Amino acid sequence: MGKVHFLLFFILWLNIEGNEANVCDSWAADAVYAGDGMCMTLNRTVMTLPQAKDMCLTQFGGHVAELRTEYQRQTVMSLIDATGARIVWIGASDEANEEEWLWLSNNDHAHIHSEWWASLQPDNHNGVEHCLVMELTQLRDRSCSKTYSTTCQKYIGNPCDGVLSGAEYYNGSCFKAVVENMTIDVAQDRCENMGAFLAEPNSADLKEFLALFAGMSFSQGENVLLGLTMTPPDDKFRRLSTGDSVDTTNWLIGTLSDLPRMHMEH
Repeated sequence: MGKVHFLLFFILWLNIEGNEANVCDSWAADAVYAGDGMCMTLNRTVMTLPQAKDMCLTQFGGHVAELRTEYQRQTVMSLIDATGARIVWIGASDEANEEEWLWLSNNDHAHIHSEWWASLQPDNHNGVEHCLVMELTQLRDRSCSKTYSTTCQKYIGNPCDGVLSGAEYYNGSCFKAVVENMTIDVAQDRCENMGAFLAEPNSADLKEFLALFAGMSFSQGENVLLGLTMTPPDDKFRRLSTGDSVDTTNWLIGTLSDLPRMHMEH
């Protein structure tokens, strides 16, 4: 029998009114959380990469966005989609040594997944393309003197630190991936003993985040327990924590069964 995993869900209240708040608002208007304590914001003004580096530092106290995780890559893609910017600078360069990409913030080696590149990229066209951009959803190398919009980022800290160790933040809540073989009843008890719940994808946005989070946390094909159950007579999925039914009619990708590597109790 293979291992069965579950996601811990813990509600994190961010203000005394109990409203969900964007933890990045205090840093920059319209900024969004990008995982690992990072916030990102997109400036549509076009500029060269050197100008972008200066702007991110002087205006936001940060640096040009770096794609160190799939969460951060997805965040930049979402910002591009939301603003219509199309092409933005990414904070990496191979100017020192061709095809040796380094993050601009600290000169760390930039591990860029091959599937993130556009077809036939990078190609160092005319020998002058040493800087990195994202065009819609794919990466390309471009001349550093070209002008594009910019995504800036800054570390503000993970709101879940000190609340649920090792958890990731999303939209007012903390999520933690736990790798351990157990039944859903044992998983529920474990969560409740920590003041938490099994994760419940009760909206399209949360479903999308959980699919991304599971993809980053677990191996391909592994099972993940979620806090939903299908009950007669209507055969609707319901939240284990409250018994409320979950409306799936406006979900982005079919039904609950499309969640990769995730399984609900029937």
